[in-house]
Amino acid sequence: MAHFRKVDVRIWNDAKFNELSHLGKLIFFLLITHPSMTMLGAMRATQAGLAEELQVTPEAFREAFAEVLAKGMAKVDQKASCIWLPNFLKYQSAESPNVLRNWVKQVEFIPECSLKTLAVAGLNDYAEASGEAFRKAFREAFGKDFPKSVSSKQSAVSS
Repeated sequence: MAHFRKVDVRIWNDAKFNELSHLGKLIFFLLITHPSMTMLGAMRATQAGLAEELQVTPEAFREAFAEVLAKGMAKVDQKASCIWLPNFLKYQSAESPNVLRNWVKQVEFIPECSLKTLAVAGLNDYAEASGEAFRKAFREAFGKDFPKSVSSKQSAVSS
């Protein structure tokens, strides 16, 4: 089965994206298309490992990645080795409630940290906005007791 991601061509009209350096843009493309990126928009990764994948120095990577973080396009928990893309689900939506149900399996690949909570909360927000079938699928997959307000109560992780 092919593993693919959608890349919206309107990214080239996005002011935040266009303000990034060339390496910043490449890093963002790496993140949205990385094979380890879960469908919740979070992944286990280190900056040093990603720098090596791109064959750039850790210093150059840190500098360009800081641009991505400053624009709010990504959040990082360095201690947990977790990266989350807050707008990932806006462009990588589930085609059906059954697809959303299967995403619960990907949660275990995200390190335990506040970004994991934000990723699941983002999926809950997506399900809430997508209609009753998606809300039901989320509740079935993630449990009825999942706090709906976690995204508003969760403090932002500093970059």
